[in-house]
Amino acid sequence: MRVTARPALSLVSGIIVAAVVAGFARGSQATATTTNHAKSKVVLRVAIDSSWQFMKTAKQWFEKQHPGVTVDMYATPGASYNQQIVQELSIAHPADVTVLEVGPGPYSTLVENHLLENLDSIWKKENLARVYFPPVRRVYTSSDGHHYAVSIDLWWGPQIYYRLDVLQKAGVTLPPGHRLTEAQFLNISSRLKREGYVPLAVDGKDDAIGFGYILSSLVESACGEARYLNMTANWKKSVPLKTKWTDSCAVKALQTLAEWNVAGVFGDSPALRDYATAQGLFASGKAAARMDASWFPNELVIVNKFTQPYTWRMIPAVQGGTNPRFQFVTQDSLGVTAKSQHKQLAKAFIDLVISKRFEKRQAYFNDIGGMPARSDIKFPPGSHAVTVGMRDAMSKLGVSTSLPYQVPYGTAAGALTVQVNAMLSGQQSVVATARALAAAVLQSRRGG
Repeated sequence: MRVTARPALSLVSGIIVAAVVAGFARGSQATATTTNHAKSKVVLRVAIDSSWQFMKTAKQWFEKQHPGVTVDMYATPGASYNQQIVQELSIAHPADVTVLEVGPGPYSTLVENHLLENLDSIWKKENLARVYFPPVRRVYTSSDGHHYAVSIDLWWGPQIYYRLDVLQKAGVTLPPGHRLTEAQFLNISSRLKREGYVPLAVDGKDDAIGFGYILSSLVESACGEARYLNMTANWKKSVPLKTKWTDSCAVKALQTLAEWNVAGVFGDSPALRDYATAQGLFASGKAAARMDASWFPNELVIVNKFTQPYTWRMIPAVQGGTNPRFQFVTQDSLGVTAKSQHKQLAKAFIDLVISKRFEKRQAYFNDIGGMPARSDIKFPPGSHAVTVGMRDAMSKLGVSTSLPYQVPYGTAAGALTVQVNAMLSGQQSVVATARALAAAVLQSRRGG
């Protein structure tokens, strides 16, 4: 992660809870009430990413509820663990509870290979089917109808963040509300460009934060919800290929992005701009706006010591398309390994972490710019007003889920970042880009 605010969007480190038990009675039942394991000397080994500080509180609570259980925290190997998670969970004695990134890639393989324990009991106890947002329920419900993970937090994007002081200097006034038409957006961008500002700072060099998110919104706007949702999953051969990148709606989304680039919306050479540079353009006042997600307000404070007022707007719809919605990123998750020797204890730990009584007391969400995965929990005091305002607007503006960063996952030649950047750099046409992405999906389907 770039800073503690950045979520696990690329494969990043997380949490593993490994139960190492000496003399633990087989079949013992771990519950949320106080349980005495003093004679069994249970040690829960917890590998934790530095940004998941709330797990220290979970350790304290769990040890209090389970006398005799010690939670021993240590650091995970980060990205390498996630890249090798299928192998890690296939060994004879894997961790009992593991961090998961629910979505395209290794998680699907874990479920298909029966390497994760069914967590329907936790979903039922915590009423997660009701308190999770619909897109989260959809992503976390596997094709067999069961649940193998719980969501720890939520992130969302994309939004356009506008600096109010820059707009004032440029003589630009935003229309009221949180939506802009494409015509309004392009007009504002043109005026800002004439005044010497980068209208919208995005970064194409990094992990598709800039163009991946924008393209997600544009594809959903152009293709509609049903076809868009098919595109988020049809890189797997088990999902019918109903919408292709070469279909007219997807090409229209790519074309819209290309036209915005030609109009100078993103400034010079956005495909070569990295995250820190884009952030710096906004913080220094050289860019009037920044395309980013829910962690952005916190990063501005932590990294850039930013204090200027700003506001936000949604990505505009393509011509004739539907209005884009907030798109959740739901990857920060926990699951129980199928080979765990202590499944009840592992489930009890997860149940604690996801419980309403635990989550509502955590200042974790203030630190990272996300929000509780449970919709029945309010932001704690001190949360960013901008972040709270976006959550309050979700019921009106709608929510969805993001396209995978890579199409297909892990195929470098078909990476969304690579193909879109080639298009925006003038190395290939819109049609060639669509064909390359369509070919990458077919390659992924052949591989499973």
